[in-house]
Parts: sequence; structure tokens; C-alpha cells
Amino acid sequence: MLPGALQRWVHERSALPAHDPGTFDRPPRTSSRCPARPARTSQAFLPTWGRVVFISSESALNIPADMIHYGFTKTAMLALSRGLAKMAAGTGVTVNSVLPGPTMSEGVGEMLKEMAEEQGLSIEAAGVALVKSQRPSSILQRPASVEEVANMIVDACSMKASATTGAALRVDGGVVDSIVP
Repeated sequence: MLPGALQRWVHERSALPAHDPGTFDRPPRTSSRCPARPARTSQAFLPTWGRVVFISSESALNIPADMIHYGFTKTAMLALSRGLAKMAAGTGVTVNSVLPGPTMSEGVGEMLKEMAEEQGLSIEAAGVALVKSQRPSSILQRPASVEEVANMIVDACSMKASATTGAALRVDGGVVDSIVP
């Protein structure tokens, strides 16, 4: 174990209630404020080594018209992680965001189950159909696996990632139509 209090901190928090104009500010508060408080207080005891990784989304850069509130919170998370990286400059602590694209998580699998049954498809085929229809810019043309996203997070948390900080690390299957990360 390396010296210091902080070793690795991975933050993932999304609150996506059904869109209701009366509660429009609930997701931004939960998604963007939750990581800010512990991150600010951790500045007082920054160690000489550590990794902070925020799980954002490709929706931070490619905001869906039907989920503006989600895109907003994920964009705020990018700003927070970049600012915290600057606060941690020279300490050996890196702060980054990982931006997954469509991912075959347990929740997405459950969502696709009904679609798959209705169309007589496997859940995997329904995932491919969903990506092709909802994220046609995807180069991968399928949802990423949870393991593929986790690999990026593990890499960002490793000692080998010491020069990667303040970055938005995309694992989006090419959904964001940009050659610049």
C-alpha cells in the first residue's frame, strides 16, 4: 500500500427519474453535487499518490434531446473533475472522468428484455438494434460490455496512469463524432 489517505476513488452516481418539469433540478443536484463535497474536503489531506475517477457519459458531449437533464449533469461532472485535477496539481493525485457510451449493464439488459421479447430477438440483438437506431454514429455498432468499461477505469486507476489527469477518457464505441478526445 502506498503512503497517504487517498488511494483510489471511483464515483458513479446517477439519478434519472422520469422527466417531470417540477423536479427538473433533482438529477443535477444529485449527480453533480454528490461528488463535489467529499472531493473538496479531501483536498485538506491530499496524499502523495492517488486516483480519482468520475464516471460520466458520452452524453456529456453528445447531449440527447430527450435527456437534457442527464447530459447536463454529466457535463457538470467533467467540469468538476477537470477543476479538481487542477487543484491537485503537483500532488501525485490524478483526477479523470471516464465517458462510457451505450453499455450492456444490468439495467440496460432489463430495459431491453421487453423490447427483445416483443421483436423476437435476443437481448444482445436488441442492444445492437438500439445502438444503431439511437446512436447511429457508433463505430462499434453494439453496446459495450460492463467489462470493457471497467477496463478503462482500472487503467485510469493504475500507477501507469500517472501522467493522465484532467482528462475525459472515452470508452464510447466511437459514438461521439470527434477525432479529438
